[in-house]
Amino acid sequence: MAQLLAHRPDDSNIVDNVGITALHLAVKAGHEEIVDALLACNPQLIDITDAQQTTPLHLAASSGRVNIVAKLLALKPSLYNATTKRGDTVLQHAAQEGQYEVVAQLLPLGQPENYNRAFYAAVRYGCVKTVKLFLAAGVKVNLLSVLRTRQKEMLELLLAHNPDVVKEVDDGHSVLLHHLPVLETLIL
Repeated sequence: MAQLLAHRPDDSNIVDNVGITALHLAVKAGHEEIVDALLACNPQLIDITDAQQTTPLHLAASSGRVNIVAKLLALKPSLYNATTKRGDTVLQHAAQEGQYEVVAQLLPLGQPENYNRAFYAAVRYGCVKTVKLFLAAGVKVNLLSVLRTRQKEMLELLLAHNPDVVKEVDDGHSVLLHHLPVLETLIL
């Protein structure tokens, strides 16, 4: 691939009708050598997003490509803060896909107060091991949000982590014990 790109460097610039480049494809497939060759030929590829504003780093994170995530962040650390059109972060992409190793790699780069969307994505998709990482990192849990997922395993995990959370006041200023009927259906 590197030899091909050396003879035809413009080929690295090809973008399809939805903004996907060869780098997007190589990242998603986990072809590290091709990723290296493409970035060596055209470092600006790292910034190209598809129609949904998904970066190559989003794809690496959601696909569990730990080494590629590290390479992309080493080249451009600010990509950690990239968001898609829907506002999805790189951490959120990794969390909702249950990419434990990538989440572990990304957590130290952020702040616990910014983990909520990613944390609740992991809860919603039932990624228990990933949820435990967020809890260990100090994410603030809103039990009502967890209740809405109606996932017994997650509820039990969060209650075991902080049994006092049921006494807290939710965003609607009602004590969570008012939601006891939902709790009972999940736990019993």
